[in-house]
This record gives sequence, structure tokens and C-alpha cells, in this order.
Amino acid sequence: GLIWALIRQRLEVTWLPQWGQRVKVRTWLRPAEGLLVTRDFSFSHEERTFCQGTTQYLMMEQTTRRPSRAPLPDEVFYTLE
Repeated sequence: GLIWALIRQRLEVTWLPQWGQRVKVRTWLRPAEGLLVTRDFSFSHEERTFCQGTTQYLMMEQTTRRPSRAPLPDEVFYTLE
């Protein structure tokens, strides 16, 4: 019964890899700020970062579309590489 609403996004691209080059994506969560959850991410090629950004989400009740104060699901705390 919960949904995530993307409310803010920032993206900074300094260069682009060539087509077919391998890209590594890394993402991690910052500590929650009230009702907002912030997830950072970066894209790199051969250990050289070419893109980084931040997204902010608000967890909401699906039926009422109101912000939810429910505890955050464990999945949001995973760091992915």
C-alpha cells in the first residue's frame, strides 16, 4: 500500500563513455531527513566517474496519496554496485 514519489533530481555529467564501453553504477542511501529519502548514485568507466547525481523521494500511502510515516522498508538501505 506504499508508493515512492520522486520529488527532486540532480544530475551532473562531465563526459560520456563511448558506445559499448562497460559502465559501473553505484548507488547508496543517505540517512532519512524527516519524510524524505535521498539516494545518491554515480556512473564510472575504468574507475573514472563521468556522472553523479541525487534523487529525493517521498514515501506515500497509495490510496490516500498522503505522506507515510511508516518505517522505511529494509530494501531501501542496500548499497548497490
